[in-house]
Amino acid sequence: MDWAPSMSGNFLLASAYQIARGGGSSSWLYSRLWLQGVPLKIWFFMLRLIETIDHIFCTGEVVRSIWGYFEEVIGGFGSSSMIRHKVVSWWLQPAQNPYLQYLFRLLPSLICWNLWKMRNKFVFEGQRLPVPHLCLFGMVAGLRKEYTTLVVHWNRPVPLVVKLNSDGCKRGNPGESGDGGMLRCSEGRLAISRRYVNLHIESDSLGLVQIIQGIVQCPWRLRRDLQDLLEDRRCFREVSHCFSEANKPADRLANIGVDSGSSCLAYAHEFQSIFEIEIVRGVIFA
Repeated sequence: MDWAPSMSGNFLLASAYQIARGGGSSSWLYSRLWLQGVPLKIWFFMLRLIETIDHIFCTGEVVRSIWGYFEEVIGGFGSSSMIRHKVVSWWLQPAQNPYLQYLFRLLPSLICWNLWKMRNKFVFEGQRLPVPHLCLFGMVAGLRKEYTTLVVHWNRPVPLVVKLNSDGCKRGNPGESGDGGMLRCSEGRLAISRRYVNLHIESDSLGLVQIIQGIVQCPWRLRRDLQDLLEDRRCFREVSHCFSEANKPADRLANIGVDSGSSCLAYAHEFQSIFEIEIVRGVIFA
């Protein structure tokens, strides 16, 4: 017997509790604390902050001057004696620009975080940090995503091994679905045969690859399919993950399968018209 509410199929007290408690209502105040790009330690800090002392973050003389520095630029702020009211007043500031809305939600967390660091440095180490409004702009500028460039290409299998690249396609839920696969040898040529016993299977679905490798637990709904696949484990020597950019031919075949509505087998001379790619002596140049 399997327990449907859990992904593993095992009974979990937590899943039973979620069913018993129902959907419940979420707090607007706490939901506003979470903001993409804010470090997790600042989020936990703000979560505890709105339930604790106010004089460190709201009513002290230095603190009021720091808040006033930013509030004077924006305007429309009243006096607040509780940090909860102060933070909410920032969140409720009207702004049509989404970037300005983001800034109004971000600045209270950064101000309070720097105030807390100033207080701890002074109390425990006797050090005085710079006034927060002098360094906050650097923190805001630092909350940008970092991008790295990676060259992605299809890697040939080792000699005497045939690589199977596979992919799936689904249009709508519910909707039509299809799958496609391509067999290539160590020279990059298409390999067509009735049976292989030395396969290297490659897919751009990281979750699926990790399930087959045993790294991630298989959802109970898919266990029977996984068992059927592993029964043919002797036919393939390796299962690995690749980026979707290196798996485009298999993706194209999956889409062709949906369009055709039937199973089909394409040979080397047909791939040039299917993919609009160059084939020289059976080797695919995508």
